[in-house]
Amino acid sequence: MAYPSGIPADDVWSITHDSPPELADGSLKHRQHIVEGIESFPEAFRMLFRGENHGKLLLRP
Repeated sequence: MAYPSGIPADDVWSITHDSPPELADGSLKHRQHIVEGIESFPEAFRMLFRGENHGKLLLRP
């Protein structure tokens, strides 16, 4: 079985066709916490375990 993006391929139909209306109309938002600079990696990594990030934590070089 193929797993695109961690989703079993047989579940893709139910996700795309039986999803909540918030997904279709774009009202569902996600948050990103961007940390600048590769030198900030150690602190950004520790943020993950202390719960200090808000949303997806991204490191921008």
